[in-house]
Amino acid sequence: MARSFSRQSLVGAALVLVTTRSAAQPQPAQKPKAPTADLSQFEEALESKPRSPNEKVSLALDDADLVTVVRTISQITGKRFLFANAKLKTLKVSVYSPQMVTVAEAYQAFLSVLEVNKLTVIPHGRFLKIVETPNAIASAPPIGPTQGAANEDRWVTRMHRLESLSAADAATVLTKFKSPDADITIHAPTNMIIVTDSGTNVRRMLAIVNEIDVANASDQIYVEPIHYQSADEMKKTLDSLLDLKAGATPPAGDRVAKIVADDGTNSLIIVATERAYHRSLEIIKQLDVPQTKEGEVHVVPLQHADATELTKTLNDLISGAAPAASTTPGGQTPPRPRTPTPTGPPGIFEGRIKVTANKATNALVVTASIRDYVQLRGVIDRLDKARRQVFIDAVVMDLQLKRSDVLGVSFHGGAPFQFD
Repeated sequence: MARSFSRQSLVGAALVLVTTRSAAQPQPAQKPKAPTADLSQFEEALESKPRSPNEKVSLALDDADLVTVVRTISQITGKRFLFANAKLKTLKVSVYSPQMVTVAEAYQAFLSVLEVNKLTVIPHGRFLKIVETPNAIASAPPIGPTQGAANEDRWVTRMHRLESLSAADAATVLTKFKSPDADITIHAPTNMIIVTDSGTNVRRMLAIVNEIDVANASDQIYVEPIHYQSADEMKKTLDSLLDLKAGATPPAGDRVAKIVADDGTNSLIIVATERAYHRSLEIIKQLDVPQTKEGEVHVVPLQHADATELTKTLNDLISGAAPAASTTPGGQTPPRPRTPTPTGPPGIFEGRIKVTANKATNALVVTASIRDYVQLRGVIDRLDKARRQVFIDAVVMDLQLKRSDVLGVSFHGGAPFQFD
């Protein structure tokens, strides 16, 4: 009992001592305002609620700071971003969309802006780190063989197990199609390739792998660029000449297993034996020859789109992307010709392009080089899609309403009548 009392006394004395010292000390002065409190990045923001992914927003940025774009995307999507990159603070962004886009589309455009500037986002807890693409190889989220890569410009690591093709051969082919900062790693014991690249490019490369993963021990993979023709048209010609679709059994040592056309590089990926490849190469050399004229005329029949309306769209696309007019040494802009020929900017089209509509056959007449025609044909095929149609059955009925009043008097009488 005495021991317990002694502890209580000590505790009570300590409390009294603390209270006495606190009362004796002067009141602490108010903390001075932090020197960074007035800076915009330390302002206390209101709690914001993310918008629905399908909500429409306006996306128009003209030479805006990328840091400001990150803040805007964070507010409308509710995503948290983390970055400590000096490069991010020096970049300018210009995005223009004449029509309103959804929040999900705005976020995809934001990822594309980062991809163009060699930046990407990496999940880090509840945040998304913005890092440079070379540093994303070590921290990109892995995706298993049974999962599909997202069709967006965010970097991921995709693991893919091959069935017939060796991992080394597949890596050799994919090296020609990967992004400059991407990485392809081979795991020979499991015959697996590990690809780190943007989700969009990973899906493209895996589509190529799935097409060529049919080789046997005697087959090899060859990548042959097509210079003057369309790779897709060349593939159809070779398929017809080599009778690949008919399933005919070729002689031993003369087998072409598969031919894949890659529109992005305008190349053919040929899976064949060495002898069959050289035979196919001779055909390609005879068909892939330069045209005798600078331009070539192509007729594209349309199935669903209107030729006149599509011609306006294509001409706006060609001429609208042209670079600004140059100025003379005196500082004056030279006058424009009255009938300018549509032409694209350097790096997109190699020559002049002219698109004319033929109403009678609902077709387009395109005058362009083969390389420009291949690029423009891809746009035409995507625009010439079937529209949704609504059947309306209307019946017009003629209804008349007349009102009339008739007033009269009628009477009947009789009289004797006799015939002689």
